[in-house]
Amino acid sequence: MYGPFLLGLAVPDGPPLGATLVDRLETLISGLLAPLLVTYCGMKVNLVELYDLKFIGTVWLVLGICLLTKLAAIFIPALICRVPVKDAAALAFVMSGQGVVQMSFYYYNAVNQTFDGETFSMLTTSVLIQAAAANIIVKSLYDYSRMYTGYQKRDIQHTTANSELRVLTCAHRVDDVLAARKVLEASFPRKESPLAVYALHLVELVGRAHPQLIDHQLGQKSSGGTRTQKMIEILSFFEQQYQGVVTVQQFTAMSLTKFMHHDICTVAFNKLASLIILPFHRKWNHQGKMILDSSSLRSINCDVLDLAPCSVGILVDRHKVRRNPSQTYNVGVAFFGGTDDREALAYARRMAQSADVHLTVVRFVPWDIYAGDSQWDAVLDAEILKDTRMQGAHQDNIVYKEERVKDGAETALMIHAMEEAFDLIMVGRRHKEDTPQLLGLSEWNDLPELGPVGDMLAAADLNTPVSVLVVQHQNAKAI
Repeated sequence: MYGPFLLGLAVPDGPPLGATLVDRLETLISGLLAPLLVTYCGMKVNLVELYDLKFIGTVWLVLGICLLTKLAAIFIPALICRVPVKDAAALAFVMSGQGVVQMSFYYYNAVNQTFDGETFSMLTTSVLIQAAAANIIVKSLYDYSRMYTGYQKRDIQHTTANSELRVLTCAHRVDDVLAARKVLEASFPRKESPLAVYALHLVELVGRAHPQLIDHQLGQKSSGGTRTQKMIEILSFFEQQYQGVVTVQQFTAMSLTKFMHHDICTVAFNKLASLIILPFHRKWNHQGKMILDSSSLRSINCDVLDLAPCSVGILVDRHKVRRNPSQTYNVGVAFFGGTDDREALAYARRMAQSADVHLTVVRFVPWDIYAGDSQWDAVLDAEILKDTRMQGAHQDNIVYKEERVKDGAETALMIHAMEEAFDLIMVGRRHKEDTPQLLGLSEWNDLPELGPVGDMLAAADLNTPVSVLVVQHQNAKAI
């Protein structure tokens, strides 16, 4: 029993040895051997042959005292360190939990006849009860999103045109950095409205190494290899190119895939970002053929959408697909109404302050009068569209037009017609289910995190060179 434990302590964290061992053995041990051990110990439990009630009571009393002592030993110091009560309680239950190691210890002593059958049955039962109860209690006590409660107006709509725009860009590959840089260049940074970029390079943690958040401004180096260094160099050159109007601060987050969304949201919260730009989980080559479809990256994006403290944009990048070069960056906005569409339009209007960006806003209007939108939503939609028309009256690079559509089928035809005309199409993610302009599209929605319009534009078989930015407005949490 102690041999594997001592071997694990002796093996160094992370690559190359620790990472290789975990990669080769984790599935076998966690997926097969550990469940078999728990099952075998459970089969050895016999609660029927428990006769000595006084002895049983003594064992459970000792177990209860030990558990309470462990809980108090963690809970009280946490309170002294000013940890909130709920978080301290959750920490106590996490640290006091028992699992496979304790069960294997009890089984080892039962085999050596240190414990009799009754003691082994009760100890094993206590491990199962504690593991199940701790899981339920921790989930009910600890809500990670509570740290963003009351975090209001952290979006582009409430960022004035003459104030600093703070954007967090996330990247798994070099292609993600190149795509994000193109959007950042179109954001028109200038002295009156500088751009603060926080770049988070995401590296999957392999092996027993601890999660790390590395700040490269402090001179810290990551073990992400040449790929991470290449991404750092791209954005460093971008900062030099726009010296004085763009500041770039770069981080590398090394963690498990299932926890990466916490790193993203934490950096966005601490840096007061107004927008998070996430890379899409699909990639295309120069011929427009899809070469990557990562379910783990998609899971990260979905978790960030649920948890983010600010607005989020998922960037569907097709910059590799060949297009005739042009000096003008053509941006289109498909506007149906709602808070997400207003956020997308607000970002597009900021881009349109640059003479090199040509903005076309297409508002899709139903043939019949639609009363589904709330009166306040209708007022806000009318206000931002009025401001857009006024801005277009003074700028030749802004075009506003309305298209009347009957249902989702006509909308789909219009959207597909926009694909060849623009370099970037911006759409909102969420719309009301009964919106007439989108009627029927939700039934064919394969990617709910993009919404019905974004899902059409991110189709795997679409080989046009248009990129898409699907925007979700900040989720305002109740205080």
